[in-house]
Amino acid sequence: MTPATSHPADFVKAESPDVEQTDDRMNDVTAGEEVQELAMATAVGISRSASGRSRSVIVRTIYSEERAYYRAWVEQNRQQVHEVAKGRVGYVHIPDMGPNGYAEFHRSYLAEIDREALIVDVRYNGGGHVSQLILEKLARRRIGYDFSRWGGLEPYPADSVGGPIVALTNEHAGSDGDIFCHSFKLMQLGPLIGKRTWGGVVGISPHHALVDGTVTTQPEFSFWFADVGWSIENYG
Repeated sequence: MTPATSHPADFVKAESPDVEQTDDRMNDVTAGEEVQELAMATAVGISRSASGRSRSVIVRTIYSEERAYYRAWVEQNRQQVHEVAKGRVGYVHIPDMGPNGYAEFHRSYLAEIDREALIVDVRYNGGGHVSQLILEKLARRRIGYDFSRWGGLEPYPADSVGGPIVALTNEHAGSDGDIFCHSFKLMQLGPLIGKRTWGGVVGISPHHALVDGTVTTQPEFSFWFADVGWSIENYG
């Protein structure tokens, strides 16, 4: 199939010598809209050169391209690191400190830890609450291996990094992203490189509802560290 310009099929590179898309009006479909009400033969007309017959398909577009662009950005960064370091350095990115960020961390972490060093990128980290779980894993120092007669070897402790770690950050890393960055330095896990982080670690909680249904939030949680006290965002 030969997709129309800017069609979602561009991303999968669908090709066939005997199938051709004859109309590109699918580009006007909004996110999440089912195009069943359209004249399908003309909205997504697919003609076969041998017989000239066409069939109709229903296409539901993705809600947002953000995740696709994000994944492409991460993979581009990883590929660049691998090329420059000739495969000796691994790369992981953590977009936030919530369930999505925790999943993204583990998506690539286990594939990267057996290299000679690891870059942990927390630029643009949106915060959350799982920094301590990630720090706990990064703090594991590989001190040995468990050899199996038939199954190869496993690092000890499990999931430990095979070499030094460097963290990258910027001014868009905040909240639990701030906490991660400062803890990374405080725990002496490795150098922290980049710009000063956002500086927002005073947490809020939605307690009081108003008569019109809105809910107010108040600062309730502040963060104190053994080395700098309240200095990440002051007392709050």
